Amino acid sequence: MTADLAVEAKAATAWDGAPLHYEVAGAGEPIVFLHGAYASRFFWRFQRDALAEEFRILARDLRGHDGSPSVAPEGFGFDSTEVADMSVVLDAEGISRAHFVGHSTGGTIALFYALKHPDRVGRLVLLEPTLLSFAPLEVWTAGDWLQSMERGRRDGGMSVIHSAMAAFIGPDWREKMSPRWVARMEAQAAIAQAHMEAWDRTVVTGADLRALRAQALVLYGENGVNTQPYIHRAIRRARPDIECRTVPGTGHNLNIDRPDEVSAAIREFLKRKS
Repeated sequence: MTADLAVEAKAATAWDGAPLHYEVAGAGEPIVFLHGAYASRFFWRFQRDALAEEFRILARDLRGHDGSPSVAPEGFGFDSTEVADMSVVLDAEGISRAHFVGHSTGGTIALFYALKHPDRVGRLVLLEPTLLSFAPLEVWTAGDWLQSMERGRRDGGMSVIHSAMAAFIGPDWREKMSPRWVARMEAQAAIAQAHMEAWDRTVVTGADLRALRAQALVLYGENGVNTQPYIHRAIRRARPDIECRTVPGTGHNLNIDRPDEVSAAIREFLKRKS
């Protein structure tokens, strides 16, 4: 964080009474940043610090993440309750329209928000969005996905957390992470299974992409997750006008691997004249 950047942590109350945590910084046109599963608003710290001089930054914690109550509301879904949560936060800040930047699951939520509330979305930047319905079943179910979901149904959300962290970090992830972050991961257990189930039933189609009104930029990691090439091709087929760009030397978390390059790409796209 730059020395003089004021960052304010805030919370809004969701339609079901749950607290929705977020932070705001900077001034100018508003940008909403949405992280993916198992992350938090701090996932965007490099972009926040790089862009806050030109934009008003609003970075959210999704439900059940980074200490927020890990309870999935009735009807939980990326195209339903998560969209409703986003409107609550925008209303709390008096923001009628904002640009959206979403990573992974956050990209899915941002896309659905743009489809359901087109008048509230300026431009859209998606980083390796989790649009699994565009990938063949055998691709996105590889690597223990279905087994992890079944274990979660049988053994609870902590088994989902362990499977995810073992895949991302290694089976000894508890030893590699600080006790603080281990505690935060474990606190997400109650909502982890709900996320798995939501991914399983979320469907995005070519018709959805063609209905998107917002100008969009999609960024991929050169070494991103195995579903992304299929998602990339589906976007290109449905919307050849959407700019898709690969960031060299990056994985799924490309905004952390190459923060300056990703921040510059976001800035250039959002400030580009129509």
